[in-house]
Amino acid sequence: MRMYLSAALLFAAGSLQAQKSEIETARISISSENLQADGVLEAKQSIDKAAVHKTTYNLSNMWLVRAMVYTRVYEKASHELLKDVSAGSGYISAYSMMRFWKSDNIKKYDIENAVLETRNSFGVGFNEAAEIVDKKLYDSAILYYQILTYVHSKMDTADINGLERSGITYKYLQERLAAIAMYVTDPKVKREVLTELVDGGSLSPVVYEGLSRTYLESGDTAMAEQIVRKGIAAAPGDNAMFQLLVNYYVSIGRTDLLFDDVSKQIEASPTSRLYFIRGTLWERKENFDAAIADYKEALVLDEFNYDANYNLGVALLKFETKKLYDKKSKFTNSADRAKVDLELKAVYIESRKYLEMAAGNLEYSVVDQINIYKALKTASLELDDKAGADGYQAKIDALEAVGKE
Repeated sequence: MRMYLSAALLFAAGSLQAQKSEIETARISISSENLQADGVLEAKQSIDKAAVHKTTYNLSNMWLVRAMVYTRVYEKASHELLKDVSAGSGYISAYSMMRFWKSDNIKKYDIENAVLETRNSFGVGFNEAAEIVDKKLYDSAILYYQILTYVHSKMDTADINGLERSGITYKYLQERLAAIAMYVTDPKVKREVLTELVDGGSLSPVVYEGLSRTYLESGDTAMAEQIVRKGIAAAPGDNAMFQLLVNYYVSIGRTDLLFDDVSKQIEASPTSRLYFIRGTLWERKENFDAAIADYKEALVLDEFNYDANYNLGVALLKFETKKLYDKKSKFTNSADRAKVDLELKAVYIESRKYLEMAAGNLEYSVVDQINIYKALKTASLELDDKAGADGYQAKIDALEAVGKE
């Protein structure tokens, strides 16, 4: 009986050593300075054996060597020897590198090699992921980007900085992951991925927007709002994050509930966009003086805010002039009435200035452009500028002709 056990132990030891030799064979095969496709194929065959054998499939150095081998497979995928066996090699390289870093008892020597190779595994995985996204294979793409975000976190500072110069940051990867998650077939996977990003401390508005939208799609408006407010609390003063709350209220048709939130955000981090939004809310409350004041504040911060120019021009034309006409009707003295006429003229001139600025935005719809020119025509007629009014009418005619095509 003892002899049988000894033989079994001896066999197991020999089997382990044989499989470890497959790892070493693969490592040696890709170590050549002038590595050729046949060397890569030999390395692949060896590491594939070690990857499925019960004695080595979970060894940290097996995962490292597998990542190294499959990076080379990806790089030489067009060669006749490898083109039929290279599918998914970028994914396998990145996945193997992730498994290495998650392994227990990693040796110092392997860590030094892994630091050098992590960038390569990330690179081939990243390039292959782009191909998968281009093919709209989102259920597969989500797996790529989950792995890539992890592998990126294990790269050294110099490599991270190098990628950042190309626009590839950890935040970019998170946002890419969030964007792809919205196209994933399984809603459970979609929500799990986005929740993991939020719980992991992401400060990306795209991530919070995606997660909030999953709850909106299921009819849970309360949770959708809670997610957005969690993002605002995590990134106070971030106006891109706050815009999610604006979008949320627009989506449920309750922008009337936004006012206090917008005012608080203006106090924390005033922007032209926020003043414009509050101006529209003042209009809904029919407080036109406050609306005009906010539109003007918006233009102090950004004179090219086309929406604020548009709304301010129209508000002056409709509401400010009405106040002045009401004021004029109360006077019987011709001098007082003439004074009001001068005030009216100044308002029409000011309104036309803002509307002209808004007309410069060619991204407005044809309908919006026509409405701007109609308002400009009205202002010109009030200023006795017939030539100007005719010019605006010509623009209206041209746009209406386009609309009929």
